Amino acid sequence: MLAVAAWWLVVSVFMLAVASVKLNAPGFLDASCFLSYGRLQPAALNALVLGFCVPTGYTVAAWGLFVGTGARLPRKDVMLATWAVWNVGLLIGTIGILRGDGTGIEWLELPGYASRMLIVSIMIFTVWVLRSVWRGCNDRNDVRLWCCVGVLLLFPWIYGAGLLGSVYGSVRGVLSAITQAWFVQMLLVVWGGVLGLGVLRSCSAGAGAQTLASDRVERFAFWTLVLFGGVGAFQRLQGGPFPAWMIAVGNASAALCLLPIFAVLASFRSTFGEQRGLGKFVGSRAFLASAFGFYALALVLAAMSCFPSIGRVVQFTTYRQAIDMSLLAGFLVPSLLLAVHEIMPLHAGQRWPEHGMQRALLLMLAGGALIVAGLAIGGVVQGVAWNDPMVPVADVVRRTGKWLGVTTAGWVLVFCGIVWFAINVCMLIARGFPLVLWPEARAWFQADIAGKEADA
Repeated sequence: MLAVAAWWLVVSVFMLAVASVKLNAPGFLDASCFLSYGRLQPAALNALVLGFCVPTGYTVAAWGLFVGTGARLPRKDVMLATWAVWNVGLLIGTIGILRGDGTGIEWLELPGYASRMLIVSIMIFTVWVLRSVWRGCNDRNDVRLWCCVGVLLLFPWIYGAGLLGSVYGSVRGVLSAITQAWFVQMLLVVWGGVLGLGVLRSCSAGAGAQTLASDRVERFAFWTLVLFGGVGAFQRLQGGPFPAWMIAVGNASAALCLLPIFAVLASFRSTFGEQRGLGKFVGSRAFLASAFGFYALALVLAAMSCFPSIGRVVQFTTYRQAIDMSLLAGFLVPSLLLAVHEIMPLHAGQRWPEHGMQRALLLMLAGGALIVAGLAIGGVVQGVAWNDPMVPVADVVRRTGKWLGVTTAGWVLVFCGIVWFAINVCMLIARGFPLVLWPEARAWFQADIAGKEADA
């Protein structure tokens, strides 16, 4: 599952890098309508979220549940079959978007014939895992298990509600926009926050961090994120034909979303031995702090746009994309890669190549910083120019294009880091396959055949 997700990551980031280049050079690869920006960018974004983030998040959550509860892994053929259907549906949907069959609803562009395959397979996988784990669970009050169960349960509900409200339902117009905004907010802030913060907590404990034993604070962070994260979607509707009370509720919720950040800072006191005396982080601990910083930055940028003087400038600009990319490319993807860095060597029986993963993550974080900086600053420049009637439209495009070039450079760096990461994954699998993976696979097939013969 992780290897296939890594393949989707490479393909999606490459497509996003090409799409970003086309913003500055529209004539680049303009011979085919399949590679136009309007089709390439949504196909790449859906491939990144549904091809890498969701499968990797579900793998990490299921692995955490089985390890934390000590339950036995259920039939692997059912789990692998569901993800085979998922990947086939995503491949069909991605090709459909490139053909022009997309729905045209941002973040929900997959055609209906593909999204149905995804929602059915993810529901079967979720029910199968929870059914197998819940019977052998002894401590059901553990917050870590809450995060894993929340990751498994939240996404089918979020994705299904988004499809019903924006794609399959009869609602249109402003109601469809509300559903779409709610889906993006729940996906990135709530589902991604629960998953990413849970991964960072586990990795920080493994990196030698000392944590405060404050279970109440962790529960407070979990529930405030779940309660206020989704309602903050109304803040995305500023400037649209929506009631004033809805925008006010969204602004208040976006500000209250800062509470989980303070709760996490209060519950995790990281003392990294000698590195604390040096006043700096090195190694994986620097990536932990950087990934958490991107999440905090996104919530701070969203809270800043709640002020009317700032909101009227940055709304309908690339500023909102900066918030989403900070959550996705700066926080969620590096957090999941850190989880892969911790999980895959355990099952492959090998160690990562020395400094290989660290350099790959460093390139991705540097690229993420350029992406967010280019979109955020470019959004402010774009908003100021749009609000000045003396500035011609051509000058607005020219001023914004300079900062979009910074974003393009960021995507190129991210792609280089992703390729480096994929090479390390292939090296790890190649070294571990003859020693560990092949004997386990052969024993599993032999046991499955023996079981079928005994039943016969």
